[in-house]
Amino acid sequence: MIKTFIPEALKRGRREGKKEGLQEGKKLGVQQAKTEVAGNLLQLGVDIDTIAGATGLSPDEIAKIKP
Repeated sequence: MIKTFIPEALKRGRREGKKEGLQEGKKLGVQQAKTEVAGNLLQLGVDIDTIAGATGLSPDEIAKIKP
């Protein structure tokens, strides 16, 4: 019984770890995309309030991107 439990627990742990890693990766990817879009809009001269509305980033976050 113990011999079958350990491999099953390891498999479950790996699945859970992989799922958490994918979720974290998606969050980071979305944040990076928003930041990139905000930077592009800044270069085009779009005002910060409009960028905030379009990206969901705060004006403070956008101000940090400003070149």
